[in-house]
Amino acid sequence: MNTQGRLGSGKNTRRFVQIDNLLSLSSRKQGNQFVVELPSGGSLPVLSRPLDDQLSEYLGQKVTVERESKVPHFDDGSVHIITTGGLSSLEKMIPKGQVDERRFRPNIVLDADFDDNQLLGKTIEVGSVRLEVTDKMRRCRMVTLEQRELLHAPEILKAITITGAVNFGVYARVISPGVMSCQSKIRILEGGSSWASLSLALANVGFEPERTSNCLIASLPTSPHPPLSTKPPSTMSAPYSPQTTR
Repeated sequence: MNTQGRLGSGKNTRRFVQIDNLLSLSSRKQGNQFVVELPSGGSLPVLSRPLDDQLSEYLGQKVTVERESKVPHFDDGSVHIITTGGLSSLEKMIPKGQVDERRFRPNIVLDADFDDNQLLGKTIEVGSVRLEVTDKMRRCRMVTLEQRELLHAPEILKAITITGAVNFGVYARVISPGVMSCQSKIRILEGGSSWASLSLALANVGFEPERTSNCLIASLPTSPHPPLSTKPPSTMSAPYSPQTTR
């Protein structure tokens, strides 16, 4: 947050202010606390004075890391999902565009050969977490910005505009909280209360769902590859909060 009480972002809005180089930072959990990794190679705990000083020096203006306020930063949804199938389709359009999941800052990457839009309106279970996929994710210039090994790539937003009306990825809301991991099973709810169980294969894209009499995932393609899986995103640019446009 800057001295005017506005939140740092890659763009300017009523609540956010553009602060360059935020995407060169990342965060991770270390023991029982979260730390921010600095471009210099060091790391400092979140909500510490040394971190505020280091960030202010690096970003060229006075900033502080603050706790969430009473106004939530999740405008449309608290969970963001993309699929490797969607990434692959985008990469075919712009093979030199450095298409990478880090540009889209997802919470969950599903290793599957279908577009994430096919999850709209469905309920999915990842481990013991149950999610309802509610909306498409509208994008903005954030997906084009340079970060770490990724170069500035305006062609990515152009391609998304052509193919998806500026949408890429989907929002989901948490129905039942729980625990998930990269080995968690994914189940997709289709009609009534029957589930199609999908086992995991982390190294492969594709799936072949088991079907029940009341549960048919007809719109999702089958393949000879092992089933649907979760794929851990690369190191996520952080700290961040999902916004209406990302």
